[in-house]
Formats: sequence, structure tokens, C-alpha cells
Amino acid sequence: MLYLIGPRGAGKTTVGRTLAESRMCHFFDTDSLVKQNAKISIAEIVERDGWPRFRDLESSVLRSIQQPNSVISTGGGIILLKENRDFMKKNGCIIYLQAPSEVLINRLSVDPETSQRPTLTGKPLAEEIVEVMKERESYYLDTADYIIDAALPTTKIVYQIDRFLQNDKKYFV
Repeated sequence: MLYLIGPRGAGKTTVGRTLAESRMCHFFDTDSLVKQNAKISIAEIVERDGWPRFRDLESSVLRSIQQPNSVISTGGGIILLKENRDFMKKNGCIIYLQAPSEVLINRLSVDPETSQRPTLTGKPLAEEIVEVMKERESYYLDTADYIIDAALPTTKIVYQIDRFLQNDKKYFV
């Protein structure tokens, strides 16, 4: 398994789909699976049941993916729970798509999906990203097997991941 971690707007889903296609393997997106299983949006889950319930659903989805040789795009907060970090470390390779706050703000400002994503702090987007990254950056760095500059074009990111995987034979892809 190859897990892509990083904040909202880092490009995990785009990179994950492209990487899975190029390596002819399966692709899963934990946010999409949570929505599919719950039959409502993440915003509705959070509004109705709160963030802890969403994190529980996210953790269940992460553990439910049993397809070998898969690329998995995770939600930005999946690393907040130690059991999720441990699970991913035990079961695969973890790639952190790292991007400066400015890049994340620019991407999310033009992303039509942004309105479907619940706020994490209730603050304006730019403030929220800076605050959330302060909280999560150490988790991303400690969890990752490999860190890639997510400000690069998707094709370059996929190329770098391919090179990393070729050089480190313990990983499947």
C-alpha cells in the first residue's frame, strides 16, 4: 500500500489517481469512501455528528482497504490519530505531499469543492490553513517515509514517487 498524506489542497487525490493509473494499480480516496459509506457529505457528517465521529469513520475506512498494491489518498487529518499513523506505517509506504501555505491557499481559493469541505477552525481560509499546518506539520513529517514538494506539477511529483519506489525495493509499487 502507498499512502498519500498532506493537508487539504496538497493534491493527494490528483496525484494518487495519476500515480495509480501510471502504475496500473488500484486507487482509493478515504474522503470519497467516507461520503459513499455515510451517503452524506463530510460537511453534513461534521454538522450532524461532529469531527470525532468523522475521524472514527475515516479510521474505519482506512482499515477497510485491503486491496494489495493500492494507492490511497487520505484525508488531511488522518494523521491526528496515532492508531492511523501506526496502521499506515505497518502496512505500507507513506508519502507526504508538502506544500507552502500560500500554495494551499491559492489552490483552495479556486477549488469548487472547498465549499463542500467543513471548516476546521471557523476562521477565514488563510488563517485556518496556517493554524492547521502549525498543528499538523510535525505529524506529517514524523509519519512520512518520503517527502515531496507538492507545489511541483503532478507529472513531476509522480516521477519523483516512482524514482523513490524503484530505489527502495521494500515497497510494492
